[in-house]
Amino acid sequence: MLASSSDCIARLERRLSDFEGPLDEFESDASLVTAFDLLHGLERARVEVSDEPAARGAAGEGSNRSLRLPPFGELICYWPGCSLSTGEAAVASRGFFDMLDRPPVGFCVEAVARHINATREKFEIAIIAWIPNEDLERAAAGRRACTSGALATLSETSQALERQLRPILVGSPQT
Repeated sequence: MLASSSDCIARLERRLSDFEGPLDEFESDASLVTAFDLLHGLERARVEVSDEPAARGAAGEGSNRSLRLPPFGELICYWPGCSLSTGEAAVASRGFFDMLDRPPVGFCVEAVARHINATREKFEIAIIAWIPNEDLERAAAGRRACTSGALATLSETSQALERQLRPILVGSPQT
């Protein structure tokens, strides 16, 4: 029997405790290079967890398919440095988001930058996180409670980018 996705995510979250320092650094001084370094480390941790025997089942059979993200869900953008650190998103989402409005680090899948100053080379960095179907309601409640601008759905941020990334990251939308 294959391990459940939640078991794999729980093991991944335990592995990701080493990322607290880089996450705090990223929060205070976000850059695309730092974001990509962070995402690369997260992907390495995902691969390590998926290679563990528990991820393949009790008898060690099967593959690492149990850690792959299910094909459906939503994408949300987290804008570091925008959080007011008041915890409304954490409370409203019943813990899906943390006190800094961050999504679970194990669900972070990509980073993007957008130009924010027409006269200088200044960019705003966002982390795109996947929200599994079973957490959509909690995440939506947290998103609505977050008034600081730290959280936005990908379609709110850029419908063109959402159309490009959705098929790659989470499959086709459910009908």
